[in-house]
Amino acid sequence: MNINFFIEDLKYKGNITIGKMIEIGQHISQFDLSSDYEELDENLKYFGGLDRYFAEKIKHYQFITLGQKGVSARGFELSYKSSKKSYCIKMFLPCSIDDFKIVFDYIKKLCAYLDTNKVIIKKDEEYTADNIEEYPYMQQIMSSLKQTMRAFKKQKEPDTIEFSGIIREVSFDEKMFTEIMASENPVEKFSTIFTDIQKIDAYTPRQEFHRGKYIGVYTLTETVRTILPFKPAVSSQYEYMASDDDIEYWDLNLVVIEGDPADIKSYRVFGSIRYSKFIEKLPKDKYKFIDADYILVEGLSRAEIEKLLD
Repeated sequence: MNINFFIEDLKYKGNITIGKMIEIGQHISQFDLSSDYEELDENLKYFGGLDRYFAEKIKHYQFITLGQKGVSARGFELSYKSSKKSYCIKMFLPCSIDDFKIVFDYIKKLCAYLDTNKVIIKKDEEYTADNIEEYPYMQQIMSSLKQTMRAFKKQKEPDTIEFSGIIREVSFDEKMFTEIMASENPVEKFSTIFTDIQKIDAYTPRQEFHRGKYIGVYTLTETVRTILPFKPAVSSQYEYMASDDDIEYWDLNLVVIEGDPADIKSYRVFGSIRYSKFIEKLPKDKYKFIDADYILVEGLSRAEIEKLLD
């Protein structure tokens, strides 16, 4: 479920650069480029460097993901639709209260820059930059929460539902969602839970796959707080690479730091362990669940890593 806000651009016709689109928001940052140094390096090689990437025109890209660090829960996607000669701000529901507030603020700033006041949602539904905050966003979030609750009820077997976040995905099971819906203010409760998970100071590694045998791989680094799945499965963002049926088993690479932590060359794979065995041997005081599927693993010492490999 999502909602789109369209703002016509007759002045620049989509020729505003990515860097300028971010600058217009003032407190807005982009979240497309991974924080993982290897993936980030590859992205920048493809784009020809960070400066060149931000100098590219927004109309040349399918979308960019924007939000405010420490405030956004799910963020929003910004793109240029040539057929409508408009910028499209896409929000995914359910989202947080602050997600809407950030988007409303961005809409006002973008309208001011484009010298326009019209904001179109549907053909028969228009707002202006002046009254966009009157949009019934609380009702929209609540409606999407109810829709998610109905989806849980329709499931034949207990399962989880996962939503993308500005930093990391968040997984809910029916019990968690029932508690949210039974709270005094479900919208506020959902917003707080989702945003707090985005704000956790921990590394979220990407999934890797060895195509020859379809082995799924995660990485855990010495002393680094890391968020990992309790039972790994192919994330929705990697479904184009593999499916759960393709994966023969999951491994965890254990990395140690030999030298300066700021130097990439100091990181070395010390050993690997089957993921199921890792969960079995991981001391219970070293991790806690942050949602229905993911755990926060406290930074492990070299000795603790060696013990896992015994």
